[in-house]
Amino acid sequence: MIDRLLAARSPIAIALVKLQEMGSVLPPALSDEEWKALKDLGEVLRAAKEALTCIQNQNVPTIGILYPLIQGLIRTIRDYVPASLTNDSLFRTMIAVFQQTVVAYVKSRFDLLLDAWDEELTLSTFLDPLTKDFFFITDSIQREQLRAKAIAFAAAQIPEEEVVCSGSTQTFESSILVRLIGQQCLESISTSNTANEIQMYNGLPRLPWMTGNKQANPLEWWAANANHYPGLASLARRYLALLPSSASIERAFSHAGWVVDKRRCNLSDKTVETRLFLIADKEHIVL
Repeated sequence: MIDRLLAARSPIAIALVKLQEMGSVLPPALSDEEWKALKDLGEVLRAAKEALTCIQNQNVPTIGILYPLIQGLIRTIRDYVPASLTNDSLFRTMIAVFQQTVVAYVKSRFDLLLDAWDEELTLSTFLDPLTKDFFFITDSIQREQLRAKAIAFAAAQIPEEEVVCSGSTQTFESSILVRLIGQQCLESISTSNTANEIQMYNGLPRLPWMTGNKQANPLEWWAANANHYPGLASLARRYLALLPSSASIERAFSHAGWVVDKRRCNLSDKTVETRLFLIADKEHIVL
C-alpha cells in the first residue's frame, strides 16, 4: 500500500492542483518530510513482506526454514538505517521506535520456539538439507543438543534393519513369473543400518540455499538421494510435508471457489479434485 501511494505521488499532486483551481476545499497535503518518512517506513516493512513471501511459497519451504527466516527478518528490521531522513528528523525517531516495537513483538512470538522444540519441528529442521546442522542457533551447546535430539528422534522411528524394496515395470514375461513365483521376483531387497545411515547424513555438508538463481528444493534433494538414505527418506516424506504457513491451503480453497460456482455447481467430486490438482501442479506438467 505504501509503495502504491509513493508511486502515485505525482498523479495525486496534479489532481490536488486541479481541484484547488476549481475552488475545492482540500485537506493539508503531505510535506516532503512526510513523503520521505513514508519511503523509509516502506523499506522497513519490505523486509516483512519478503519474509512472508518466502514462508508462503508453495513449492519450496518446509517448517524447518521458519526460524532462520524470522531471524533474518529481525536482523534486517533492526539494522535498517533510514536513508531519506536527516538525523534530527522527528520522523526518524518515530521510525526507530517502530523498528524496536516490531522487533520486540516478533522476538516475543518466535523465541518460544527455542524453549519448546517439539519432535515435529526438530525432525523437520534436521531432515531439511538446508537447515540440517541448525546453523541459525548461535549457542553452540544448544545447537549440538538439538542435533543430538534430532538424531535420537530419527533413530527411534527407523527400524534398526530396514528392508528397502525397489520394483520394476512388468512385461508379459514378468507377469507370468509373478503369477507363478509371486511379487518378490520383481523386487530387489537391501537392508539399511539405521545408525550408519544417520551418521552418514549427519556428516554431510549443509545444502546451499541457492543453486544459481534458483532456491534449492529439499524435496528434489531427497528424491535424488532416497536410495542412499532410505530410512531417513521415509521420514523426510512425512515431516517435510509440514508447511510453515497455511497460505497454500487458503489458495487451494480460493481456487476451489473459481472451479465450483453457480454455473458449475454440478461438477463431480472427482472432476473438482482433478482440476484443483492440475492448478496446483501446473508448473510440473509437461504437455
